[in-house]
Amino acid sequence: FNPSTELRLDLPEKTYVSILLYDITGREIMSLMNGEQPAGFLTVQWNGKNQAGTEVASGLYIIRTITPALVKSQKVMLVH
Repeated sequence: FNPSTELRLDLPEKTYVSILLYDITGREIMSLMNGEQPAGFLTVQWNGKNQAGTEVASGLYIIRTITPALVKSQKVMLVH
């Protein structure tokens, strides 16, 4: 993706959602979401920046989504 990517979730009920972004070495880059969310469709965007607002390097990143009913990891490739 370049310059941003979008994640979509369908939440069947109000639940806690944590979405964390890691670099390929396992270092946490950014928390995209951390808290209770209402039922329905949820859209979260990542703009290629870290928690400090600095653009990260091109490369492979892991997005980990955690809810009480789901743990899902996705690989994404950032290309500048």
